[in-house]
Amino acid sequence: RGTVPVMFLLFLACQFSFEDAPTKQVPDPNGAPMVALVTIDTWRFDHFSETHTPKLWALAQEGERFEQAYSPMGLTTPAHATMLTGLPPWEHGAEANNHHGYRLRPDVPVLPEMFEGWASAAFVSAYPAGPEGGMRRGWDVFDGPESGERSGDIAVSRAIDWIPEDKPALLWVHVYEPHGPYEGRGSDERSRYAEEVLKADLILAPLIDKLKERGANIVVTSDHGEVLDEERCGYQHERSISDHVLRVPLFRWSPTIETSVNH
Repeated sequence: RGTVPVMFLLFLACQFSFEDAPTKQVPDPNGAPMVALVTIDTWRFDHFSETHTPKLWALAQEGERFEQAYSPMGLTTPAHATMLTGLPPWEHGAEANNHHGYRLRPDVPVLPEMFEGWASAAFVSAYPAGPEGGMRRGWDVFDGPESGERSGDIAVSRAIDWIPEDKPALLWVHVYEPHGPYEGRGSDERSRYAEEVLKADLILAPLIDKLKERGANIVVTSDHGEVLDEERCGYQHERSISDHVLRVPLFRWSPTIETSVNH
């Protein structure tokens, strides 16, 4: 069905479009819905499989999986800003990473601002996805490193502790493990990258279990992929516009989805 913007499934899960901004989402007084956005940094489409990501693959088989999803850019801040606004980088203003001074335009509506009355929290694992550059705007809680990166275990643990049971909630959790330099023990960069992807899947497993128990609508994707040994600019995703970088995994899970649908 053609290409699918990364933001599309988040639209479905949230049941609104930024074309209607500044319309607000009002919580259902008879229930406590929840929407969760889970992003894995530098996760290639061809490393989304039963082998590379067994937990997420199993979840995707119960949901809606999109085969043609593309990131706007191979950089963390611009790509996540697009997820949080529904706009391409040249419109939301964050055209490069926040540590280079780029930031969201202040007049652009962001995802948590669309959920008036909902509890909202973001737990991120690296500075480029952190609060600088406008990424903090709208969240009740924003928890991320002031510099560098941290283990995804920290973000996941704090997110699980935060999840409210009795109020509508919006959550964003970001893990950084697949981003280089890789700590895996494989014999080459490709195998070490694969080990890091599997590590991210293992880190996210308890969060996925908690979100399913909570009955959340879950959207899982990546900001961008990675160049391994296919190009001369290996391991430098910001310099490539290949499918290895721009094509990303994307799926949605909801307790109301009965069978897996691939688009």
